[in-house]
Amino acid sequence: MATTVGLQHAKDLKLSAEHPIVQKAMSYLQNTYDEKINGWHAVSEEVNLVPHAPWWYFDPEKGHSGVQTTWANPNAEIVGYFHLFSPEHPRLKEWTERAVTELKKLSHPIEMHDFLCYDRLLSEVKGETESILYKILSSSVRKTVCTDPSLWNEYVAKPLQIASHPASPFYEALNEEVHMQLNVEIENQHQKGYWQPNWSWFGQYDDTWPIAQKEWKGILTLGMLRVLTAYERVNYN
Repeated sequence: MATTVGLQHAKDLKLSAEHPIVQKAMSYLQNTYDEKINGWHAVSEEVNLVPHAPWWYFDPEKGHSGVQTTWANPNAEIVGYFHLFSPEHPRLKEWTERAVTELKKLSHPIEMHDFLCYDRLLSEVKGETESILYKILSSSVRKTVCTDPSLWNEYVAKPLQIASHPASPFYEALNEEVHMQLNVEIENQHQKGYWQPNWSWFGQYDDTWPIAQKEWKGILTLGMLRVLTAYERVNYN
């Protein structure tokens, strides 16, 4: 999962497939593909050896962590990075077909993390695959996304997570809610300038959570500033 987040940033920074960071990440994904599950694990069993949120616990009996309840997360997103950085991979057609098949099997509304993974794949494919993904995701987007502002302080899919910029294929479907959330997020910015997580580790690793919380403030603040910039809601003058 950390690798996919790193590749999100690599894409944002427009790093080439030849960049050492991208090459190492793609090599790691190539070497960690598990034939038994026809995909990648969200996290490895070694995550249990370090402080982590409870949902990242790798259950040795089940063979996966709590977040990995479908094939979609993180596999659909990873397939997208092979389209972007390794389009000549000999198994890419096979993996892409698997992604389409798995999307068709998902119940509606599509769970938020699964939707986000397929949204990231959608941005990297063309032709019939793009059409199929867009049609299915579009049919779910307004049910996947929480459109009630009174619930946005809870752990739900919010409009700006799906339509983080005006060029998003789902911007028009969420237009009104997107601009409502932009106003809400500006109001919710801490007086010291950051945005903070609305979750915790529920008492686990109390000595480490404050460090992780501070890091998450940085991650969320950078992300929100990018979104506000994309929607021209930031004045840098």
